[in-house]
Amino acid sequence: MKVIFCLLCVLLSYGRCQLPCILYGLDSPNIQCLQNKEVFHVITDSESAWMIEFYAHWCPHCQNFAKPFKSLANSLLDWSPVVKVGVFDCAQSYQHYIICQKFHIRGFPTIRFFRPHDTTPLRYDLKLEGVRGHREIKYQLILHLMSVFPKPNHWPNLGFKETNIILKSQQPRVLVFEDNTQLLSDGTGFLGAVLALDFMKLPKIKIFRISATNKEMVGEYNVSKFPSVIVVKENDICHVQDEPQEELEERILDCIYG
Repeated sequence: MKVIFCLLCVLLSYGRCQLPCILYGLDSPNIQCLQNKEVFHVITDSESAWMIEFYAHWCPHCQNFAKPFKSLANSLLDWSPVVKVGVFDCAQSYQHYIICQKFHIRGFPTIRFFRPHDTTPLRYDLKLEGVRGHREIKYQLILHLMSVFPKPNHWPNLGFKETNIILKSQQPRVLVFEDNTQLLSDGTGFLGAVLALDFMKLPKIKIFRISATNKEMVGEYNVSKFPSVIVVKENDICHVQDEPQEELEERILDCIYG
């Protein structure tokens, strides 16, 4: 019944001229407002993955969700070489409604993940029910990015590294020790992947995710708590402990350049 009501509201809105990208305007620099068949082109021609919100501007849930989605998009600005963010208003026109039907959009808002060069888009929806903040959506997005294979060459490696690869690196490196059995909604288990994506803008700094099961590296650096972050620069070692995630990047840079 709820879906039928939503679709009816969409159809009733087509009698009026609708401005493009209602709910998302100039204050959303990292959100691309997709129009008409453009949505198909950006998916199939992109070197990046896409996260697209399909919404209806009249929908109260979409109106309430617009602010946290803008916040999420802004937090992904440095990730744009890997994943781009778009929005598509299914209620803007009849053509938009038909396109959303082709994508099998059955409720609003729906956030869908598309892999690079996805010529036959699969249905990877990000769960919104019960989500308390945009970070939980961000961690779902990371799981989808990890599932992409083969990965484009310009993407950072989000997986765990072997010891020999880590030891060969001569550049400043950030070792992120994590328990890979714990991928929780509070971010546990995702820290290394988040840092790898955040530090793409600084390619001289290498992020290495190290599993808690790597006994050699865990013993070498005397790690007893997970996650733990250790910065290695030449022969200097800097332990970054118990820092809030918002301050972690600054603390890492202080260890390298301070």
